[in-house]
Amino acid sequence: MINYKIKWSSSVKAKLLRNKKFKFKSNNIYTTNYRPFVKYKYYKCNDLSDRLTSNHYQLFGKNLDKKNIIIARVGLNTETPNSILASNILPDYSYLSPASNGCRIYALYKYDEYNSRKDNITDWGLEQFKNNYELQITKKDIFYYAYAVLHNPKYREKYKLNLKREFPRLPFYKNFYKWSNWGKTLMDLHINYETVKPYPAVKTLHATSPKENPKTKLKKDKKTTEIFLDENTSLIGIPEKAFEYKIGNRSAIEWILNQYKEKTYSKNVLEKYPDKKILNDKFNNYKFADYKEQIIDLIKRIATISIETIKIINQMRTETLF
Repeated sequence: MINYKIKWSSSVKAKLLRNKKFKFKSNNIYTTNYRPFVKYKYYKCNDLSDRLTSNHYQLFGKNLDKKNIIIARVGLNTETPNSILASNILPDYSYLSPASNGCRIYALYKYDEYNSRKDNITDWGLEQFKNNYELQITKKDIFYYAYAVLHNPKYREKYKLNLKREFPRLPFYKNFYKWSNWGKTLMDLHINYETVKPYPAVKTLHATSPKENPKTKLKKDKKTTEIFLDENTSLIGIPEKAFEYKIGNRSAIEWILNQYKEKTYSKNVLEKYPDKKILNDKFNNYKFADYKEQIIDLIKRIATISIETIKIINQMRTETLF
């Protein structure tokens, strides 16, 4: 999906009025995680990115091309249910929650002003785990362990109020490597979602009398798990269990349906807000029909990820913790 939308913020408008010119550089284009399982292209330019902070560079280096793994968690003091999702590329500030709350990021590594990589898990923290378990544990093992614990429904329920307002604390569960392995499996699924095998039971249905220009729907049937893509096409065979895996208030599949809808504005809105007229006239050339097959493939893969994630979470429910 290509998004040509420009955010006409006050500072960008001011630069435009001063006739400030920008030189396009193709090597400033990066792939980012905009929303769960939805990637956008991002153009790195300090003059156009009002809220670009040093945190970006601490996570992925000055050129945003360094290797790292991050755990994004829903922002504090929000009504959005506690959610986390791993990424190995730069995430949007509102990756999981409203812009006013943003995301909390926990990284495996961090980069300094010289682009040198440092461990973000301290030696002290590593020693606490080694001393508690008397095992040869690595910092990456701890990172995987944390990802699993933050998915644990018992942990989320017990510390529900704490997680809304403070940094999460990790308990020492009984079987460290079981949790660490769960975390690694979940992280591999969530980061590499584009290469996960599509769920084989999902089938595509086509209308017997297809319309020439079908209206986009992208919604789930209220009574069944059938997904209507447009007036000509729907998907069946997705198990109900796949919709149990939620990130915030939406299931992972519903994030896809929401993000790939076509965005248009009514005549009244366009007259009131000229910026949106610019979007419609010049930049808004995204059409669902051009990406339908790609989105069908993505939904099938997210169905697999959702089912496998719920399978692990259900195993966590029955695990003896201490």
